[in-house]
Amino acid sequence: MGNLRAFAGKLRRKMIGGSFAEINVKYNALKAEHEALKIDYEKQKKQMSYDRWGYDRYMADSQLFAAEQCCPGNKARIEALSNTHESKRCFVIGNGPSLTASDLELLHENKEFCFASKGIFHIFDQTNWRPNVWGVSDWSYFLPHEEEIRNLSGFIKFLPCQAITRYNMVMNDALYYPFLSMERSPFGFNLDITLGVHFYTSITCKLINIAAYMGFKEIYLLGVDDSAKVISDEDGNTKIVVSHFSDNYNKGSGTIKVQMNDFYKENVSRIYSDIKYHCEWYGIRIYNATRGGVLETFERVKLEDVFQHKT
Repeated sequence: MGNLRAFAGKLRRKMIGGSFAEINVKYNALKAEHEALKIDYEKQKKQMSYDRWGYDRYMADSQLFAAEQCCPGNKARIEALSNTHESKRCFVIGNGPSLTASDLELLHENKEFCFASKGIFHIFDQTNWRPNVWGVSDWSYFLPHEEEIRNLSGFIKFLPCQAITRYNMVMNDALYYPFLSMERSPFGFNLDITLGVHFYTSITCKLINIAAYMGFKEIYLLGVDDSAKVISDEDGNTKIVVSHFSDNYNKGSGTIKVQMNDFYKENVSRIYSDIKYHCEWYGIRIYNATRGGVLETFERVKLEDVFQHKT
């Protein structure tokens, strides 16, 4: 009988992968991981809900009120876009060096809904493609390019409310969204952009937020290389030189150089992870169709393969 019990014990340990002590260690590790996930869940849940009556709403309402004085009906026009493309797919175009006119022409031929930003108009003379929605957030860009922005037409233009409140840049054909330019960890994400679009460092993430607000459930990134050259100036300060699809991209405003401080590096390393987390919470999938680049946060897909699964 004793030998039978010993054999049964060995068999049981073999089946469950170790002794009871080993299993207990694994159980406790999994339990600790579960508790950590519960804490993270509650933190994220609070992050996504607290703003209903807190800072985000207060700041967003103030900005929208100011914009309304110059552009009556601005908020109503933004609200009219909510869920207008529910469960559809779209492309968010970055201005990285991998972007080509031929790829944009492919999107045009397939009638894809596209979001783009900033100096994308430098490629307009090479393609029939045009974005459906264009946006900008940082005044270091839109101030030197006000004339070009005013001349853009044929698609929705999104500017931050600060374009009016700080710079009196009123355009009757633009939509002014509340922009919450502040540090927060994790980055906030208001599915309802009338509660404010958060900083994210990158305009690409703001466009993803707007796409989510419009109801898109599949978002494909193209030209989002997430790479830049790092140089040192004559004083030994390290700076990032952002590279784009065209050498003329920054013509008229000089080469864009960003101080590579700890805040910048930290944000760049986590913004897309935060965006992915929030979008997956709402059932939104993001794929990276960029040709090359270093962004690996999202599942990679080939651009040509996307059109085999038209939704």
